[in-house]
Amino acid sequence: GAGTGAVLSEVGTLQLEFNALTRISGDPTYANVAAQAMLKVEDVQPGITNGLYPVTFDPLQLYWNIDHFISFGARGDSFYEYLLKVVVQFQQSLNMQPLLERWKLSMQTMMNDLVAVSPLWVYLREKLRARYVDKMDHLSCFVPGMLALGLPFLDPGDVDEALEHAEQLAETCREMYARTATGLAPESVLFNRFQIGGMGMQDHPQNFLRPETVESFFLLYRRTGNPKYREWGWEIFQAFEKHARVETGGYAGLKNVNVDPPTQSAQLMDQSGFRYLYGVIKCSLKFTSCKS
Repeated sequence: GAGTGAVLSEVGTLQLEFNALTRISGDPTYANVAAQAMLKVEDVQPGITNGLYPVTFDPLQLYWNIDHFISFGARGDSFYEYLLKVVVQFQQSLNMQPLLERWKLSMQTMMNDLVAVSPLWVYLREKLRARYVDKMDHLSCFVPGMLALGLPFLDPGDVDEALEHAEQLAETCREMYARTATGLAPESVLFNRFQIGGMGMQDHPQNFLRPETVESFFLLYRRTGNPKYREWGWEIFQAFEKHARVETGGYAGLKNVNVDPPTQSAQLMDQSGFRYLYGVIKCSLKFTSCKS
């Protein structure tokens, strides 16, 4: 965690890896340790009853940070993502119902409380105590794909709303790319709910080659078959090729997506998003079939 506190997203981020180690080795220790971390979140005080958890807490005293900051972006994202992905990973072999119910509650409260509408955009805002913050991190762009992946696990009456929100949020994430000089998204965007076109870059214009948006396109294409997600993925791939590719090999982030030609970061960045780009551009609609 950061400083003396623990970060919510870190509780979720290694769940799949530890569970895979248990599956491969036959040693339950790895999965048990990961599961205990997930379950321990429920012991942090004051107790959370609506499914939305602050992003930092004291892991020794088990209390939430005083600022009570809630976000599906930095420091919060992986917790919610892996609540669902653990269910998907082990749905056939373990009782995942408690984690699934927690995820479903989180999604319902998120859709009711954090999904906001401006004149042009549907976006995912943050919350500081009782005050809303009209900012959306690129990291939050995993949410459309998470909702698409989780549709089979939702109650039938919630599916249409979840898919609608997923597609609306995915369109907003796509516009984070399309509205810059380079065609690549900034790290975060501020919104003005009462102004047409109220999407601004502010002081976070960097691009770190994050995979969240293209992962969502991949999962939404698989779920809906809508070819626009392939087209949007191709647009982003072309922008990466043009602005982020390094002559000696690999890809680097950009210091400012609104400057063309941009200045690349000094170091190579994580390139995990390219597997989703490959999937959405090249693969068939069947999860089990992919043609090179």
